[in-house]
Amino acid sequence: MLLTERIKLAIIREVFEKGVFDAKKLMEINREDGIFTISGLRSIIVGTLSFAILHEAAEKLAGKAGPAILRAQGEESGRIEAEEGWRKNLEKFNLSFNLHTVLSTLPVIYAAVGWGKITTEGIDMETGEGTIIIKNCFEADAILGMSGEKETPQCYFVTGYLKGLLEGITGGKFRVTEKKCKAAGDEYCKFEVRRVQRKGSLVTP
Repeated sequence: MLLTERIKLAIIREVFEKGVFDAKKLMEINREDGIFTISGLRSIIVGTLSFAILHEAAEKLAGKAGPAILRAQGEESGRIEAEEGWRKNLEKFNLSFNLHTVLSTLPVIYAAVGWGKITTEGIDMETGEGTIIIKNCFEADAILGMSGEKETPQCYFVTGYLKGLLEGITGGKFRVTEKKCKAAGDEYCKFEVRRVQRKGSLVTP
């Protein structure tokens, strides 16, 4: 689910001005009208079960193409977030739109909206290569909660999202591979990130 501009701006302001983010201060529930807002913007809370249902539907309807569809959806979402979200918001704070700035802030922001505990210390802030670890990844937990443990990694959307985000920030090409997955019995989800070099019309790792 994409973060809206107003929500992300509010979070970034909290992080850069105070060094912390307190989600409770931005949330308001109007029980009489049945309206929930974050930073003044109407929002809804959707459980991970809905995401698990999306997973299952994609695989039932598209078969082996299901994971590719989810990765493509994630990739486009990540690219939009980079180009339309991060760039605009960082410019409002006169901050550089680069890997270091985004990856340094990303763990706090995405933890605040329930994506899991993201660790980017294993990533080279200049090249974007290395490993990203997500503990309690929402996608893995969604699959576990609905259909139990799987034999292979299941975070297709997040894999695509990270690829799209990195490419949107740098303009380069990346290959992101999930090496470990909580939904496959691992303690956490681990994503390997590698740059892809273009030579003529060929793409090689």
